[in-house]
Amino acid sequence: MDKENGYWVWYLNHTKPTYVIDGNGQRQQRENSLQSVKSWRNAVDVGSNVGEWTRPLAKRFKQVICFEPNPNFRKCFQMNINEDNVVLHPY
Repeated sequence: MDKENGYWVWYLNHTKPTYVIDGNGQRQQRENSLQSVKSWRNAVDVGSNVGEWTRPLAKRFKQVICFEPNPNFRKCFQMNINEDNVVLHPY
């Protein structure tokens, strides 16, 4: 498995996580939004889903604070994200 680019995801009609390669959705939107950042201390990732934004944010910010209420997505998030500067809240 490609830990750098792949992600565990949870599709609506599945009963367990599925691993996909290059699950880096919305890369262009993320890069565009980061052009406005003036301070790289804290990022807030609301609706973190499976962590596709979280992983790249964790490489740039001192801390990433995440919120994800869906337990299936949180399970995938925890399989995808193991950076020490990331905190996930279950709401």
